[in-house]
Amino acid sequence: MSSRLVPLLVVVGIVAIAGCATTSAPTTQTPTATTTATPTATPTTAAPTATPATTETATTTSEPTTILDGDDAPVVLTNNDDERHTLRVSVTNESAVLFNETVTVEADAEQTIVTLQGPETTYRVQAALDGQSIDENVTLYPGFVESQIGIDDDGDLEYTTLVN
Repeated sequence: MSSRLVPLLVVVGIVAIAGCATTSAPTTQTPTATTTATPTATPTTAAPTATPATTETATTTSEPTTILDGDDAPVVLTNNDDERHTLRVSVTNESAVLFNETVTVEADAEQTIVTLQGPETTYRVQAALDGQSIDENVTLYPGFVESQIGIDDDGDLEYTTLVN
């Protein structure tokens, strides 16, 4: 073999091996230059090879959250207990009865019963379950997302509002 061929084969071998190396985590490699001497004593630089950086993309399976402006907000019944429950629910405002029914909510389920409408409008939300009751005045305003009547995992009645 000629003396020029040996250094050239070494450089090609190093570049080939470096290009085949992989890691399991996303990495960015900085290219490096290799300098070898030729018989004429003129340094040459091999072209660097770069491995492109990988970027992981987060994925989601849930629906995007819609932020309401306080004009409309659902009243949601949520049952976190492992038993079905029947409760009496009433939702009124100064001029109308929006909802006044007995509702059965299945175990580990939720359902919307009515939508509150109108900014700055006040509603009375009442519910009764097995001797427990709630009686809340709810006023809609910007950032108000949801009015929730809940049954916790012990079968206790609770009221919460979601606000952004």
